[in-house]
Amino acid sequence: MAYRLVSADHDLSQRTVFHTGDIMDVTDELKDYDVIFLATLVGMNIDDKNKVIQHLAKYTTPGAILMLRS
Repeated sequence: MAYRLVSADHDLSQRTVFHTGDIMDVTDELKDYDVIFLATLVGMNIDDKNKVIQHLAKYTTPGAILMLRS
């Protein structure tokens, strides 16, 4: 999937922005992202993981891609 995303747009690196922080503190600015890489679910219990996913569903633009590493 990453190869397909990158190879389709040769100027992608010029428009790539990385934002790090607590995902639960990020709200409306999530709508600015087409792809979200999330790598913070390791060690969380199932209820907390569900809260994170629900938070993302609430604030992420419809059609955005969510990449999880857990």
